[in-house]
Parts: sequence; C-alpha cells; structure tokens
Amino acid sequence: MRKTVRPVSEFALLKCVKTCSYLDDRISQLPDEILVSILSLLKMKEAARTSVLSRRWRYLWTSISGSLDFDGSRIVDGMRMGLVDKSLQAEWCRFVDWVNQVLNLHQAPTLGEFRVCFDMDDKVSKCHIDSWIKFAIRKRVKRLELDFTCSPEYLIRKNYILTSQLFGNSHIHSLTELRLTCVDVTGEVIEYFLLNCPFLEVLRVVISKSLVDLKISGPSLKLKNLGIVGCHCLKNIEISAINLVSFEYAGPNISMLFKNVPCLVKVYIGGPYGRYLVHNVGQISSSFSQLETLILNLSAVSMCNHFVFFSQFFISLFFFCGGGNE
Repeated sequence: MRKTVRPVSEFALLKCVKTCSYLDDRISQLPDEILVSILSLLKMKEAARTSVLSRRWRYLWTSISGSLDFDGSRIVDGMRMGLVDKSLQAEWCRFVDWVNQVLNLHQAPTLGEFRVCFDMDDKVSKCHIDSWIKFAIRKRVKRLELDFTCSPEYLIRKNYILTSQLFGNSHIHSLTELRLTCVDVTGEVIEYFLLNCPFLEVLRVVISKSLVDLKISGPSLKLKNLGIVGCHCLKNIEISAINLVSFEYAGPNISMLFKNVPCLVKVYIGGPYGRYLVHNVGQISSSFSQLETLILNLSAVSMCNHFVFFSQFFISLFFFCGGGNE
C-alpha cells in the first residue's frame, strides 16, 4: 500500500518554497554591471541567447563592451566543401543582417575587440563594411580585425578597399591592433594608421593587392609585431621601429631595408625572399645582428643544389647570434 508523506506543518512547507525560490533566482538578483561582466565571458551568440530568459535579461547582452566577433568562416568553408546546401549570396544576406542587427542594438560606449570574418568583396559589401568600421571607431575599439578571406579565385575578385577618407575627423587613438585579410590597403593608408594610432602595437596585412611601397617609421612608434603576407604587388619595405620585436614576411623578392630595429629578436621569412636571403648571408648579419629566432620557410628550395649556401648561412647565423663568442 502506497503511503503519502506530508510535512509536519504548513510553516515548514512555506519555508522550503521560499528558500528554493531564492536559490533559483540568486543570479538574477545580481546588479546589471556584474551580469554584463559575466556575459562578456561568453561568445557573442551565447550571450545573445540569454535574452530569452526573462524581460530583465532581454537586452543585457547589448551592453557588453568586451568583444563583438562575427565569424562566418565555418559557413563559407561548409559551402565550398559541399556540406551546406545553400548559396553564398543567401548566406551573405543573412550574415550582413545579423551584423547590422547586433550593431543597432549595441549600447556599450566602448568596445575592446571588433572582428568580422566572412567572404566579402568591395562590389556589393562596401557600404556595409564602411558602416561597420565607423561603428567600431566610434566605440573607441582597441582591436580591429577584418578577415574577408576569399575564395581561390581571389586574383580576379575585387577586394574591399580601405581608405583614410573613411575616418574623416574620427579619433582612432585607441587602436592597439589592426589585422587586415583580403583588404586592399596602400602604403599611404598604413602610414596614416601609424601616424594617428600612437598605441598601435600589432599590424598584420594579408593578401593586399594595392600594397606596393611600405614605410614603417616614426620616432614615437609603439609597433611591436609586424606581419606582411601574400602581398604580391609589393616592391619595397623600409622599417625603422625601435620597439619592433617580431617581423613576419612571406611574398616575392623585394627591396627590404631595416634601419633602426634594436629590439627585433624574432623574424619569419617565407617564399622567394627567403631563398634570396640564403644567397645573401651578409644582409642577414648586418640587418638582424641581435636576433634570437630566425625562421626561413625554404620548402621550395632543393637541399642538394643549395648545400653550400645552407652551410654558409648556418655558420654565419651561429656567429652573429653569439655562438662564436667563446
């Protein structure tokens, strides 16, 4: 025979209900500032999903000032591999609507990071991208990344063109990192950033077809990490940066000049220019005498045909890195 167990008194039942109710609602009783701080630890999509919890949580995620990361790379990769049965144009529209909707709702006065990663070109995306960049600058963004990773036919596709006119009188002094992929930018525009971003420490440019001549210089430069990759129209690089710690270059043979880089300790060189340095060991010794790490990607070089050059290179590297002091 089944028995029914009842509490001794109604008071005990009432006390239990109140206690459980309090425990269930403990998080919601925290101040908005703390809840927003907690949400900032989540990815943006996850934080936005909390809007369905209650009326109070509906717009809390819009006050996050940490990071806005719009990453659509998996969608593009899936479509290229045939895993997603949708057209790129349809996904492009959904992606743009998603970004615009979030930016319209965002309420925080500042922004730590703004990142967009999707296959976008200049022909149909320019007005949207312009507005996104202006939004990020208006929020005094610190880390800005535009990764418009393109399809293999990128050589015939028109990349988004970034110009200094876009910023007008806007203040971009807060920027500490700038990463551009499949964005056409000239040497003059990069110099504009270096001049107007006194706290810029990281600069990386990947696949820019407009970059021909690049000059990195200035007595007050804070730049510590510089990367130039896949810019096949580039002809000249001149670098004078007393705070530069690491430098990465992968691309064609170019004229490369280092004037004042006392802190440079790590260099990565890939592509044809790496093979050029093997044949010109003296240039490495004079330009990179304080190096601690030098990586040359020479995968296209035949080891047999260049054995003498490799031997000469590593002997010189041993001496100018301190191996011959004993």
